[in-house]
Amino acid sequence: MKTYKQFMSEDAKEMQNQQANKTDGVSYPFDIENPEVLKRINAYVGSVANREYLIPESALGQLRDFVERLGFTFDVPKDLPESGNVSIPLKRYGGVFGKSANTPFDEFDNESGIDKSLNIQIESLRNNSFKVYAKIA
Repeated sequence: MKTYKQFMSEDAKEMQNQQANKTDGVSYPFDIENPEVLKRINAYVGSVANREYLIPESALGQLRDFVERLGFTFDVPKDLPESGNVSIPLKRYGGVFGKSANTPFDEFDNESGIDKSLNIQIESLRNNSFKVYAKIA
């Protein structure tokens, strides 16, 4: 039977090995600051252009559903152009809203938690449908 001290020292060594393995080439889908992860996410985000949409808002709804699985979200603009570019800021976990110790009495903290945005290009087609090209930058 192991003593408590032996058990704790073995457990600490195992945790150190797990931490070391986490940094050895492992990438997490929510680590959007990692260029390799961002490239993979953009591959899916860009695949939205493989389809035509009757209204561009449905494409943005599909994109929002996907990025919400990764812990990000964005607000869909009410007035989208029929053809043109739009940049929408991303929020991590819905953003930050509230008070901190340094916030003045009559103000609130309101932050997005991330410095990335979803760049969208909307293209109106001859058959009155839309193509939507998207990329996180």
